[in-house]
Order: sequence, then structure tokens, then C-alpha cells
Amino acid sequence: MENRIAELMNEVFGRIGDVVVKTYIPREIKDRVAIGDDKYIIEQLEDGRVRLIPSPDLVTEPGTDINRALLQPMEDQIAMLMNRVFGKLTGNPFVMTFTSLSEVNVNGIWNESTGRIEC
Repeated sequence: MENRIAELMNEVFGRIGDVVVKTYIPREIKDRVAIGDDKYIIEQLEDGRVRLIPSPDLVTEPGTDINRALLQPMEDQIAMLMNRVFGKLTGNPFVMTFTSLSEVNVNGIWNESTGRIEC
């Protein structure tokens, strides 16, 4: 069902200006669930320092890694939306193509060769 919604969104919103709209499919973000997350093994290093190695008693859910792979797509989508909503528009940022005008009620000039209505 989610894929069909994504397909429909891309059909309707295909492009905004020169940016191809990518439908954002949310991921399930999970919290880490563990007992003993405050326990560590101490490893003595050759240079006199120590390394603390996490050693929980039980991990029932490792959780979602919070890293660039998770956050960058969200940041990119937020930036694109903020720029489109609050940025200075210098032209028509909305482009949609149609295969026909049946059941379309708008004002403008039908450009059949490009499949769009020009206002």
C-alpha cells in the first residue's frame, strides 16, 4: 500500500521546479532496550590509557543507529521543503504533466507538445 501511495504522489507531484520530488517513506525508529547499559569492561592499553567496552547484561532491542545515513535524507527533505515554502520564487516552481485534459478544470493555455497547461 505504501509503495502505491508513493507512486501516486510521484505521478501527481513529479517535479517542483527543477527538483524531482522523492517521496519520503518513513522508517521505524526504535529505542535501545537493554539491562545493564551502565556496565563496562576495562581494557588496559599499552600506552597507559584504558578502553571502556560496553558490557550490558541483556539487550532485547539494539535500537536504531543515529548517524548520517539516518539523518541526512530527513535533512535534505526539510531543506527542500523550507526552500520551496519560504524561499524567494523567481518563476513558476510547479510543473505537472498530463496525458489529456479530461476532467481537468483550469485556466491557461494547453501546450499539447509538452503535456502541460501554461498560465
